[in-house]
Amino acid sequence: EVNRKLVKQTVMTSVYGVTWIGARDQIESRLRERGWPAGLERREVARYATDMTMSGLAELFQDARNVMAWLGTCASIVSKNWKFEKGGIEIDPEEVDEKEFRKRSFNPMVRTRDVEMCKQRELHSNADREKEEIEWVDDPNLHIGQPMRWTTPMGMVCVQPYRKVDNKKINTVLQTISVDIHSEALPVVSAKQRSAFAPNYVHSIDSAHMMKTAEECIGRGMDFAGVHDSFWTHPCSVDEMNVVLRDKFVEVHKEPLLEKLKAELEERHPHLAFPPVPKFGDLDLEEVRNSTYFFS
Repeated sequence: EVNRKLVKQTVMTSVYGVTWIGARDQIESRLRERGWPAGLERREVARYATDMTMSGLAELFQDARNVMAWLGTCASIVSKNWKFEKGGIEIDPEEVDEKEFRKRSFNPMVRTRDVEMCKQRELHSNADREKEEIEWVDDPNLHIGQPMRWTTPMGMVCVQPYRKVDNKKINTVLQTISVDIHSEALPVVSAKQRSAFAPNYVHSIDSAHMMKTAEECIGRGMDFAGVHDSFWTHPCSVDEMNVVLRDKFVEVHKEPLLEKLKAELEERHPHLAFPPVPKFGDLDLEEVRNSTYFFS
């Protein structure tokens, strides 16, 4: 029997970029909870249910997936290392020793060196290259992987924190302790910046909706409390809050959110090229005001 509980987790996490393997494990966990014994049959049923669920999601929510893909692409463009310069001449990062590149150019400060010395670097030993004079230049026309940064409809700036973690070992008399070092000086993790951006962006829009609803309710003298997508008020104010939250949803989403995001990214990273915004669907936002189960 395919009921709501069997596929709910997979459907909910699809917006977070759940993989096919992750979805299969989720569904198999639900089967295990039903008492299915471990074995090939349970695994095969989980695989079949995963195929059906993932293909159904792809068919039903194609537009949403296009937006997710666009957001992920933008995050990849911003977070990847793709320019490197020495002696004022741009070169392909692939032509630079990978270990050296990642070690020295993980932020907007770009290492420059005499181009002839760069051409002859194979003739130098590692020790000789480390002794060469290094000049760091802050050049906005160059791009070394940056974290995704955007502004919500409430005017709040969000920055994704996903960076590599350094590790230091501290030797003591009794033991050796391993300590993780988190720092904004460390390079960003492009894969995580990409996979997390779509859900984080949507959460930021949801939070703007909640804040606008809260402000309006409080302005009307209503008590309001909320956590993410759960809004609370006293029973006597529920009907009025239902009107307010629908009005504020329409207000938030009538704005050209993706166009504004693209313009912000282009302004912040004028040296990067971003793909066009996905086309709009045919949803009439005004119908939200009349939807009984839009928010319950």
